[in-house]
Amino acid sequence: MKRSLPLLIIISLLGAFGLAERKPFEIADLYRLKGVSDPQVSPDGGRIAFVLTEYDLKKGTSNADVYLIQADGTGLRRLTTSEKADTHPRWSPDGKQLLFVSARKDTPQIYLLPADLGEPKAVTELSTGADGPEWSPDGTHILFQSSVFPECGADDACNKKIDTALGEGPLQAHLADRLFYRQWTDYRDGKRQHTLLLELSSGKLTDLTPGDFDSPSISPGLTRGYAFSPDGREICVASKRDPDEAESTNNDLYLITLPGGEARCITAANKAFDGDPLYSPDGRFIAYRRQLTPAFEADRFRMMLYDRQTGNHRDLTPEFDYWVDDFAWSPDARHLFFVAQVKGRYPVYRMEIATGEVI
Repeated sequence: MKRSLPLLIIISLLGAFGLAERKPFEIADLYRLKGVSDPQVSPDGGRIAFVLTEYDLKKGTSNADVYLIQADGTGLRRLTTSEKADTHPRWSPDGKQLLFVSARKDTPQIYLLPADLGEPKAVTELSTGADGPEWSPDGTHILFQSSVFPECGADDACNKKIDTALGEGPLQAHLADRLFYRQWTDYRDGKRQHTLLLELSSGKLTDLTPGDFDSPSISPGLTRGYAFSPDGREICVASKRDPDEAESTNNDLYLITLPGGEARCITAANKAFDGDPLYSPDGRFIAYRRQLTPAFEADRFRMMLYDRQTGNHRDLTPEFDYWVDDFAWSPDARHLFFVAQVKGRYPVYRMEIATGEVI
């Protein structure tokens, strides 16, 4: 009796707290969870904008909105309330405004929202849509991507005319005369993903990557298609311009002097993936990810460093035996922080640029 008493007490406590009636985790429980993604810290470090996604199992729908919270975890506030997805929040350099992408008018467009109070204002109204906006360092321009017809580029009237003709013409068919003609469930129909530059004061729109190729590329593994240099005079874009587009993994990095110079390839020597460029805060380097085996999508992603002064490329992770995923610079440009999937977990690593030491 004395031996069984502790067991009886534990069973009683479990029943009191409802733990004895635990049930298996079901699909309905999964749909009740809300997903948090894309956290963006304000320039002063005091606030965090992020995306919260809710799911409805019965309706089979989901919706995402932009939220704001203080860095200490207080003051949670919902910034958008559209029934269509609002995603990709990005702080203006002065911390007073947020860019975000919304499908509230069916075609995704870029909106501008005061970080304190106010209503969102549409920044783009393109027939081809807009996605992935990034601020220029001085806050005067916005870099984004849009799927356009190469012969039209940034001319939206031209893009709309061709789109309308395809949609309302007597022949409703998809012509596939080359690979790659479809991305997942979307037919390309002659369009290419281009990088556009918008001047906020004048509304002037420039196609920085003209031509019959995708820039940024539509490629497995690519998480960051372009980046501004710290002085705002240059961008780095990931683009695939290999003739064997459907089977090749040969992404390359191109430098473009603003407001619209010729694209210069800096990774031509590597015939596999190069992508996800990110300038160091001091402007000296461009960190990026690389694979070494052509046409092998499962090859290990390495952390690379391009020296803008010397033109040299350096492999920072030759002995690191895991994929390098997302990464960020330290403010003093002395370290890179990155995550890697290691045995089912995602630890954060710190790398010292000078020595290559990984902690």
